[in-house]
Amino acid sequence: MSTTDTSVLSKLEELLGMMTEMKTKMGAQEEELGAQKVKIEELTLSNAERKSSISSEDRMHLDRDSPQEKECNGERFEWIAWRTEARTKLNTNGRAISNDQEQIGYLYMHLQTGAQKRIQQWYNMCLKTNTNCNPMEFLERAKGTFGNPNEKKNARTLLSATK
Repeated sequence: MSTTDTSVLSKLEELLGMMTEMKTKMGAQEEELGAQKVKIEELTLSNAERKSSISSEDRMHLDRDSPQEKECNGERFEWIAWRTEARTKLNTNGRAISNDQEQIGYLYMHLQTGAQKRIQQWYNMCLKTNTNCNPMEFLERAKGTFGNPNEKKNARTLLSATK
């Protein structure tokens, strides 16, 4: 075998090793995401059990069909309506959903998988550190991810045009 062949073979083996390592890491992340989904489902079940102990006013809000049951796919046009529905859901049912972390979990569960992946790093950090973990911060982070990056600029332009 020539030196070039050996060099190419060595590079291919190195790339194969890197790909195997990446595949292992991705598998671990998928397992972690699955565990987090299980935890969220457990919290949701726990909330359902607590439902009987909440006030009748809060129970009335929970029993209503809510537009929040929709899932957001992360597309900008869908995000605006979903964000409004999420805020409404938190305003009406926030007390019944319990603490901030469970409310964030509730919102996260109502994102489709593609949208979850786009905000997953922040969500994982929030679960681990419990820093800036409140529903409004979640919505702000999601706005930065799914919203219009030129929203402020466009608003200023419209405002200037009306003067």
